[in-house]
Amino acid sequence: MVPAAPIGQRRKRPAHSPQRERRAVGARPERRAGARLARASGPLALALLASCTSLAPRDDLAAEIARYYAEHASEENGRCAAPEIASVTKRKVLASSGEVTHLRVRYSYFDPSAPGAADWTRVLQAERECTGLAERDFTLVSTDLGYKVIEMSGPVREQP
Repeated sequence: MVPAAPIGQRRKRPAHSPQRERRAVGARPERRAGARLARASGPLALALLASCTSLAPRDDLAAEIARYYAEHASEENGRCAAPEIASVTKRKVLASSGEVTHLRVRYSYFDPSAPGAADWTRVLQAERECTGLAERDFTLVSTDLGYKVIEMSGPVREQP
C-alpha cells in the first residue's frame, strides 16, 4: 500500500502504474472517439448554422404570377383597382400538357393605392378594405426563359 500524501500535496503515481498503461494503450476508446466526434461536429454545426441564415432561392413562378396579377387584377367588385399579391399561400397544378400549365393559386392581397392602405406586412392583422385572401386560376406557357402567364380567372381591370 502507498502511504497517503500530506494534505495539499498530490500523491505521485509510479511511472508504470496500471492507470497510465491503460491510458497509453487505449483501454478507453469511447473517450477518444467521443473527443474526435466532438471536434469533428464543431465545423458541421457551424455549416448548418450558416445554411440556416442563407436566403431561400427566388421563386420565379410566384414572381411571374405576382407581376401578371399586379398588371391585370381587380378585387372586391372593382373597389380595389390595383391590388398586389402579398404572398402565395398555396398552388396546385390543375392540368399540364406540353408547354401549357393550368395552376390554381391561393394568395393574400392588398391594394397600396386604396384609402387608408396598409403595407403588405399588415394585410391580415385587421379587417381593412382591399386586403384579404383569394384564389384564381392562371394559365402559363413554358418559354426558353421560364414560364409566362397568359391568362387569369377572376375580375380584371380595363387595360389602357
